[in-house]
This record gives sequence, C-alpha cells and structure tokens, in this order.
Amino acid sequence: MAARGARRAAPRSKAKRRKPSAGGIRLYAAHRKEKGLPGGTATAVEKALATGRIERGKDGKIHFAAADRQWKRRTDPKRTGPSAAAAVNGKHADGSALLTVSRAREAAVNADLAEIRLARERERTIDRELVTRKLVELAELVKGRSRSLPGRLVDVLSPAGKRRLEEEIDAMLEDFAREAGKL
Repeated sequence: MAARGARRAAPRSKAKRRKPSAGGIRLYAAHRKEKGLPGGTATAVEKALATGRIERGKDGKIHFAAADRQWKRRTDPKRTGPSAAAAVNGKHADGSALLTVSRAREAAVNADLAEIRLARERERTIDRELVTRKLVELAELVKGRSRSLPGRLVDVLSPAGKRRLEEEIDAMLEDFAREAGKL
C-alpha cells in the first residue's frame, strides 16, 4: 500500500516514441546508420560538416532529411567504392563480408605480382639444355682446332717441338674437360 500523499508514477506510454527529425552529430550518425547509409559514425558526420558536404540549420541542428539530400548531392560517386554504404553494417548489399572481399582483392593483387616476378625471372634465366649444347659445340670446335695446330705448323716445328705442342694441347683439353665436368 502506498503511503498517504505519495504520488503514483505515471504509467509508461506504450506508443512508439517519435524519431527526431533534427539533432546533433551523434543523433544524425545514428540516423544514417539505421538507414544503412554511409557516414553512420560521429567522425564521418564531423568530416561531412567540416568539408561542407552537409550543413547545420539556422537553429544549429542537423536536419536529417535536408542533410541526407545534401550528402547525396554533394558526394562524388567516383570517390565512393562499392563498399561505402556497406561499411556501416560491415557487409555488402549481397551479404558478403567486407573482410572477405578485401582479402580476395589482396589475394588477386598478390597473384598478379607473383606472375610479374615469374615473368621477370624467366627473362633472366636461360635454358640449361641450350647452354649445355652450345658448350659442347664450342668444346668440339676448340678441340678440333687445337688438335690440328701441330699439323699446320709442321713446317716450322721440329719433330720434338711438334710432340711437345701435342702434349701441351692434350693437357689443355684434359683440363678443359675436367672443368666442364664440374658444371
């Protein structure tokens, strides 16, 4: 039982509270967030005010409908990505998470960079079989010319000098073969 003279608390109204149509930065940010529009944070609204994207009314309040129209009209569509509106909710309109999209983009960029690096490496590297074939051809040429040298110089060399030259050429070719075998 209530004490004499005490007032009873008025029953709370079950009617919905009317949403404000004007207010401060936080209220306007909440309004934009609720509508799923970009700029659903106080920081975004402050930036929009600072850059002239939206303006306060003469009473100093942000009038939501007018500010929404200003925001839409004064926003460069080229500067807003497909995720601008989605950033408020953390999801795109199709329901995919922004993080997933961001990771997919990053993976695509990394794959492109890997392809570029691979192409550069392919330009720098040479075919091992081609190099081996050319090296063998060069060795055969050097061997043939070196072995024919004593015969071409037979008029100038004594028989002992010819033998000595052949021995030196053979030693040189053996050294060459040994070094080539290390490749």
